[in-house]
Amino acid sequence: MLQGTIHPLSSLFNLTHLTHLQLSYNRLNGTLPSWLFTSPSLESLSLSGNMFSGNVPFDSFASPSLKELYLSNNNQLGGQIDVQTFPQLTNLTDLYLSNNNFSGELELDSLLLTLTNLYSLDLSHSGFSVTTKNTNHYVNPGVTYLGLASCKLKSNLIEGPFPPSICNMSKLQFLDMSNNSFGGLIPQCFGNIIPSISMIDLGNNSFQGTIPNVYGGCRYLEGLILNGNQLRGEVPSSLSKCQWLKVLPDQRICKIEVEQSEALLLFKQNLSSINDTSFDSICSDSHPIMMNWNTNTDCCNWNGITCDYSTGDIIGIDVSCGMLQGTIHPNTSLFNLLHLQTLSLANNNFSGSLIPHEIGRFSNSLTHLNLSRCWFSGQVPPDITLLHKLVSLDLSLNDFALNLGPYVFIDMFRLFTNLEELSLQEVNISSVLPATIDITSLKLLNLGYTEMKGILPRYIFNLIHSVETLDLICNSFTGDIPLEISGNLTHLTYLDLSINKLNGTLPSWLFTSPSLEYLNLTDNMLSGNVPFESFALPSLETFDLSSNHFSGEWELDTLLSSLTNLESLDLSYNNFSVTSKNAYQYVNLGFRTLRLASCKLKVFPNSFRGMKQLECFDGVIPKCLGNITSSLVMMDLGINLFQGTIPNVFEDCRQLEGLILNGNQLEGKVPSSLSRCQWLRVLDFGNNHLNGTFPGWLEDHPNLQALLIKSNNFHGHIQPSSSIEPLFPSLRVLELSHDRIVGQLPAKYIQRFNSMKNVVKSSTTPKYLSMGSYELHSLMMSAIMELK
Repeated sequence: MLQGTIHPLSSLFNLTHLTHLQLSYNRLNGTLPSWLFTSPSLESLSLSGNMFSGNVPFDSFASPSLKELYLSNNNQLGGQIDVQTFPQLTNLTDLYLSNNNFSGELELDSLLLTLTNLYSLDLSHSGFSVTTKNTNHYVNPGVTYLGLASCKLKSNLIEGPFPPSICNMSKLQFLDMSNNSFGGLIPQCFGNIIPSISMIDLGNNSFQGTIPNVYGGCRYLEGLILNGNQLRGEVPSSLSKCQWLKVLPDQRICKIEVEQSEALLLFKQNLSSINDTSFDSICSDSHPIMMNWNTNTDCCNWNGITCDYSTGDIIGIDVSCGMLQGTIHPNTSLFNLLHLQTLSLANNNFSGSLIPHEIGRFSNSLTHLNLSRCWFSGQVPPDITLLHKLVSLDLSLNDFALNLGPYVFIDMFRLFTNLEELSLQEVNISSVLPATIDITSLKLLNLGYTEMKGILPRYIFNLIHSVETLDLICNSFTGDIPLEISGNLTHLTYLDLSINKLNGTLPSWLFTSPSLEYLNLTDNMLSGNVPFESFALPSLETFDLSSNHFSGEWELDTLLSSLTNLESLDLSYNNFSVTSKNAYQYVNLGFRTLRLASCKLKVFPNSFRGMKQLECFDGVIPKCLGNITSSLVMMDLGINLFQGTIPNVFEDCRQLEGLILNGNQLEGKVPSSLSRCQWLRVLDFGNNHLNGTFPGWLEDHPNLQALLIKSNNFHGHIQPSSSIEPLFPSLRVLELSHDRIVGQLPAKYIQRFNSMKNVVKSSTTPKYLSMGSYELHSLMMSAIMELK
C-alpha cells in the first residue's frame, strides 16, 4: 500500500505516453499537482480512496484524451468547477467526485448536454450544489450510473420537479437522488427507466402524492428506497413483477433516529485514524473507514454501517481494518445502540482498552461479536455471557493480553446455545475444558495458545462429526486420541492438535475424512505405526507429524500418489524410515513445503522433479536441483552423506535466502552461479571437503548475513576486491576455522563489517541471525567475530 505525497516534479510527469494511472485506495495525501490534469495522452486517472486535500486545479484541465476521472472518497478535496472546464473534457465517460468537500454550483442539464459521452456521473456528498432548469434536453441515452445524493438539488418549478432529462436515460442502472429538496409528484415518465435499472434511491426528499404504478418491466430492480418523503396511498401492485427486489418501499419506513446517528458520531470522536502498516498482511483494503461519517449524509450510507429500514434501527457496525486507534471507554455511546446485531472492531489499535462490562447491554440483540487483533487487555467481563444470542464470538490474537476466568469460560458453553464459532486464540484461560459441551451447532472451535491443560475429553472427538475447524495448538493437553468415535467426519476440514502432550497411537478414523484439508499433530508424544494403508484423504493439503515418536517404514512415492492435493508434508524427527522406489510418480504441481529431516532417506526421489513451486526442502540433495531453484526460499540438506560436487545450477534463484549443506562429504569448488542469488542470507558449507580459494565474489551480496565455510580444504590468501563498495554490507557471521587459508584477514573487511557491530540483543545473548529454525548465537565463539 502506497503512502506519501505526489511531488509536483515527480518523474511520473515525464511519462508523456502514459495512458492509465491507477493509484486508488492507498494512503496518499497532500495536494494534487496540476500536471496530473494536463497530460496529453492520459485516458484514465484514478485517485479515489486516498487522503488528498486542497483544491483540485480544475482551471488547469487540458487533457483532451481523458475518459475516466475518479477522485471519490478523499473527503478533503475542494475547489470549484468553472463552466468552461467541461468543454475541455468532452471525451469523459466516467466522472466520480463523491464524498469530498467541493463548493460552488453545477447546472445539471448543461453538464449533461456538454458531456455527451458520459456513462457514469457520481457527485453524491461532493459538496457541490446541483441545480436543474428542468428542460427536457437530449442527453446521452447510454448513461448507466447517476449519483446525486446530498447535492442540495431543488427544482425551479412547482410542479413536475423531477428532472425530465433523467427520464430519457433508457439504459440507467443506478439512480441515487436521496437527501435533496425535491417536492411535488414522482412523474409517470419514471417508468421509462424501469426496464434497465437495478437501484433507485429517492429517500429523504419531500415528494408527495402516490408512488407511480409503472414497475411492470422491472426485470433487474433490486432496491427501491423512498423513505423520508410525504408519499401516501398503497404500494404499487406492479412491484409484484420485480422478482429480484430486495429492498421494498414501505410507508412504515422512517429515518434512523437522530439519537442513533449521534451515538455513532460520539463514538467516532474518541477515535483517530492512524497510518499503521502492521495490519497490511491481514487487511488487503485497509483505509480510514470513518472518513464519511458526518452530519451531511445519512448514517445508513456511512462505511461499515448496516440499517434495518423497516424498523429505523442501526443493526450492524463493521469497522474492521479501519485504521483506528483510541480507547473504548465503559461509557462509550456505542452501548446506546441497543438493536445492534453485529459488531466488528477487528484489526484496529485500541491498546490499553478493557472490554467494558457494558457489553452485556447488547444481550437482546447481538449475534456476532468480533474483537480480534484489537490490542484489548485485562479480564474478559462475566457480562459477556449475557449475550445469549451469540452465533459467533472472536476474541483471538490480542497479543496474549486478555484473561478469561474459568467460570466465565465454562458458562460460555452453557449459555451460548446458538453458538457456531468460538475463537479464543491467545486468550489466557489456564483451565480445563468443561465436563461436557452440548452445543450441537458448533462449527469452529479455536482454543490455541490459551494455556489449557488436563486430559483431552473424549467428547471433543465426538464433536468432530459436526465441527469444521478444531484448533487446540500449543496447550498442555494430555491423554490419547480414542480409537473409535461416534458419527463420521464428513464436515471436518481443519484439525490442529500440535504442541501438546498427547500420547498413544493414531486411530484409523483420523485418516478417513473426505473433506480434511489441514492435519497437524507435530510436537506431541505420539507413537506407533501410522496406518498408512487406511489413508482416505482426497482433500488433504497440509500434513505434519513431525517431532513425535512414530515408527515404521513409509514408501514416499506411494504416499504422495495417494495424496494428490498435498502441498506441505513434514515427517521430520520421528523414527520413520522413508524409502523411495524412485518411480516418476505424479505429485501435486503446487507442492511447496517438504521436510524429511532424520528420516533415513538414502536417495532423492525422482517424483520431486515435478515440484516446481517447492519453497522449503529439508532432507537429501537432488541431482535435479536446478528444476526447483526458481521457487525455493530455503534449502537445508545438512548432515547427510552427499558426495561429489555441488551442482552449478543456480542461474534462476530469485527467491533463495538460505542454502545449508554442512556436514556432508561434498568436494570441488563453490558453484559460481550462486553469485546470481542476490537474496541469499545464509550460506553454510561447513564440514565438507570443498576446495579452491575463498569465494570473494560473494563480497557484493547485499543481504548475505552468514558465511560458514569452516572445516573444508579452502586455501590461499583472501584478496578483497578493489572495486566493490561496500564489502559484505550485511555480514554478521564469518566462519573460516580449520581451513588452509593463510595470511591475515584483510583490514578492509574488518573496517567494513558494520553489521557485526549492530547485533540485536535478546536477554543477555546476542542473536546474530534468526531464519526459521536456523539460528546462530555467540556460543559459536570460534566462528563469530564480534566487533565492538
